[in-house]
Amino acid sequence: MEEASCIDYLSDEMLLNIFQYLTDLKDLLTLRLVNKRIASVAMDNVFTQHVVVTRQYHMTTGMLNSFISPVADKINSLDLNFCYWIELKDLNCLLSCKNLHALHMLQVRDDEVFLCEILSHLPYLTSLSFSVTHIGKLQHQLSLCQAARDRLSRIRRLGLHFCYHSQYMPDLLLESGDGARFMQNFKCLEEVHVYGSLYSPCKARSFYLMPDGMDASIFSNLKVMSLKYSNDVRATSFFFGILRHVCKGEVQLNTLLQPSYRLNDEWKADDYNMSVKNITTLIHLDIFGTNIAIPSEFFNLVTARNLVYLNLSGNSQISSESLKFLSQSCPQLVSVNLQCCRYIFYQSADPFLEPDENNPLVKDLTGIESLVLDCIQLKNLNISAPHLHPPELGSKPFKTLSQILALKPNWHSLAFSPCCLFADDNNLNRDRQDPDDIGRCSVCHLPLTERLNSYAPSCTCSSTEAALDLERLIRATPDMKNFEFCCPDYPSAFYYGLHLPFDVFSDCLNKTLSDCELACTSAWTKLTSLQLTGIEGVDLGVLLWALAKSCLSLEKLSISCYSSDRVRLEITSYPSFSRLRDFRIQHPYLSANKYFVSSLAQCPNIERICIVSKIARFNADAIKQLFEVSTNLICFQLYSLAPAEECQNLQDFLVERYSRYRPALRVCIQDAMIKGIHQIVRDTLPEIHIDEMTILQSSVATVPP
Repeated sequence: MEEASCIDYLSDEMLLNIFQYLTDLKDLLTLRLVNKRIASVAMDNVFTQHVVVTRQYHMTTGMLNSFISPVADKINSLDLNFCYWIELKDLNCLLSCKNLHALHMLQVRDDEVFLCEILSHLPYLTSLSFSVTHIGKLQHQLSLCQAARDRLSRIRRLGLHFCYHSQYMPDLLLESGDGARFMQNFKCLEEVHVYGSLYSPCKARSFYLMPDGMDASIFSNLKVMSLKYSNDVRATSFFFGILRHVCKGEVQLNTLLQPSYRLNDEWKADDYNMSVKNITTLIHLDIFGTNIAIPSEFFNLVTARNLVYLNLSGNSQISSESLKFLSQSCPQLVSVNLQCCRYIFYQSADPFLEPDENNPLVKDLTGIESLVLDCIQLKNLNISAPHLHPPELGSKPFKTLSQILALKPNWHSLAFSPCCLFADDNNLNRDRQDPDDIGRCSVCHLPLTERLNSYAPSCTCSSTEAALDLERLIRATPDMKNFEFCCPDYPSAFYYGLHLPFDVFSDCLNKTLSDCELACTSAWTKLTSLQLTGIEGVDLGVLLWALAKSCLSLEKLSISCYSSDRVRLEITSYPSFSRLRDFRIQHPYLSANKYFVSSLAQCPNIERICIVSKIARFNADAIKQLFEVSTNLICFQLYSLAPAEECQNLQDFLVERYSRYRPALRVCIQDAMIKGIHQIVRDTLPEIHIDEMTILQSSVATVPP
């Protein structure tokens, strides 16, 4: 008689509770091989009703078919977003998911014929997201399949991604009427989400807009419209074409995410203006790049009492008076993006007149103070990037902007520039005005200044008041999960144009904290994402050591340095980050030596790495060992000044050796100055990795909470 294992004494309910801690689909698939009882528990509705494959990089097409096929009739929603390594035509298991209500396949390799076949087999589908290369070809296939058109007529939530193709030619782009014919397939849309490509291959044309003869009644139930990557002319013109017809029908939206784009003014008609003014139902609003004052006749948010998310980034018309208005009109705000709003700490001397030489801008912090204190539910705020600061913030009761931010203890995500920590633009080590307010040094914990008639020792370190203000903010906000410390003049090695500058403006060098002072951010023990941009980069080892020891929940870390010291940075070993998945570092003199690379290899969950440096050498053996040890690593980027042949040889070796076992693996090791680097990066890496790892950008308050 066989001996019973310990697991046999556990009830099915107990096993179910244990298995719920497994987030890896591969583990659930392996459990099915143990025995019939374990397999039946692992295939319970708890694990099969909503299947999320997004970022499950180890799931091959065969494994996915094996996971879905036995439970196809139980699956209610399937999320395959960003599974770029999977080809749609190989997922035959989708044809058996008869009860599927939601199917999401953004950035999955499109196949128009198989997509129509899938649609014809899913009678209950109401939510659909997919990528398309040529919408005209898709519409042609739909015209040949009545069942697929019937399914689209029942779709309520649509996500459409216009994917980039290196061989895209202007004559293959959206032709007049293709968008309209495609949208006529839908009869009861409630949400439309349009996603562009990071790179637009040609200039916009006016005929991209939907023809006036299109039936606008199909949008009568629409509540949500969103656009991402407004630099893509196909996505933008498709989005605004729909928006034009929505406005004509006077549809009241609760979500409108429309980043500004320089298109023709033909959609700016009176019906659009009236629709924007009627925003009583609005919950989420993104007008990024719209240079319109708040409040104004065009965007009068007086009635937007239910507004939760607001993105005004890039608007030079936003002033302190605007922030006071928002705090009074929109008390339910949870997330606000004011990135690149230059004048949020100023207002006109006469707020009823336009600012000019007779009506100059004057310092006013009451706007940001009102926004922080009056919007009780505000948890996410972005005030990073270039903006003007009053020359003297030392007036009572607040000396710096960070002290105002410290008044709210419930911050979840915050992004600001180093200048928010400094009380005087001209003096970083400003003496305290209040002798009774004795701060303590972050290094020795002794009082910064001596008190009269006191023999107590005082600090002899060089800690600045800016560092102390950051520590106060940290102590006041224990629940911080996403923090970005962004020097406004620091250039990313890559941006949407994929350019590689290393020049740094003077303000970067004038206002920042040392690496040792920034080590205090490790006191935020709940951090999951941390971005430090424009820091010195001299003592990175100290900073990494502190973060690894204390930030046990950290999953994404991005560090970008200017390092005026032209000495090669040698980072010795540091403790492993137990949960780190994404690591990005940009340093002009960083050496990818064996100590630095081997420390990365000690991070058990590392998945994506991006290293940008001007050093002309790297340790190829250490990088090979990194791939051997880090079995979860699926994206590795290294941009340096090493010889192009040496870079290409290492890249080819890694791809050839490991791509068979890691289908999602993408490697880009290139000489940063090689001709055609822009096109090489675009052709080598999927958009999701370029957007989240290659390009240095903010993630705070960029999307609704």
